[in-house]
Amino acid sequence: WNNATQARRQVGSSIKPLLYTLALQQGWKQSDTVLDAPLVGSDYQPKNYDGRWTGVFKTMRYSLDHSLNLPTVRIGQQVGLNNFENKLRDLGLTPPADAGLSLSIGTLEASPLQMAAAYVPFVSGGLYYEPTLVRKVEDPRGKVVYTRPAPAPRRVWDAQTAWLGLDMIRGVVSDLSPAQGGLAYRAKIDGWNVGGKTGTTNEIKDLWFVGVTPALVGSVWVGNQQGGSLP
Repeated sequence: WNNATQARRQVGSSIKPLLYTLALQQGWKQSDTVLDAPLVGSDYQPKNYDGRWTGVFKTMRYSLDHSLNLPTVRIGQQVGLNNFENKLRDLGLTPPADAGLSLSIGTLEASPLQMAAAYVPFVSGGLYYEPTLVRKVEDPRGKVVYTRPAPAPRRVWDAQTAWLGLDMIRGVVSDLSPAQGGLAYRAKIDGWNVGGKTGTTNEIKDLWFVGVTPALVGSVWVGNQQGGSLP
């Protein structure tokens, strides 16, 4: 059993950059504002992670930097859940049936390998590559007994949208100090342009970080193999 490739865990807020980038593709700007307040006229009543809300409009960039759930759900409403589900499928992910607005804040389940692959287009100019593990096998004499060609890239973002999404997740790492609530500040590496997003599910069952550099993409999940909250 390999958790990196086989396990499916709720991804929490690590899904948010994919939604925000879809909004950018639709013409939103990072400076556009969204209300940070409970939903009105909806049976679904999500909360921000700390249970508080400001009741004022926050920019998209601020909302992602601080991983605010309430503005994110509103973005999901305006972007369109069907559009988001289709984009997730383009990125190799499988949206759960009837997830509703909760999909926008991470009820989707995925493996670390799937999440890493979904972030690759941020640094590949918008191209998605299906993950492959073994390209070639040789016997002891050097004879090739198995080959698999490199996967053909598939465009999922235009180059400008991919760059804007990359700029947003770089902001998640670099915009805020720990005292300002910088959730991904510890991912900074001197001399490297690092971007990424944390993710935490209810009752602290799953902890995530998916990160990118110009050359490498990585995904980390922390949790109990058997499920349940972390101590």
